[in-house]
Amino acid sequence: MKDMNEAESSIIEAGAERPLLFRPPGGYYNDMVIQAAKQKGIPLYSGPGIRIHGTGLHQVYRLSLKKY
Repeated sequence: MKDMNEAESSIIEAGAERPLLFRPPGGYYNDMVIQAAKQKGIPLYSGPGIRIHGTGLHQVYRLSLKKY
């Protein structure tokens, strides 16, 4: 979770908005990553067509259009 928080802070400090989802490096994940994403309330996504706790390609597309 510390790494996720640091990454989010860096993104925001660079002038971008808070991330809408989290994609683990290389798309690899384990139970610890899933739990951290759930605690932060950020959907976890590992690549096109791959769903992790309800987030798939269509959900990612809708999230990307959400701010517009």
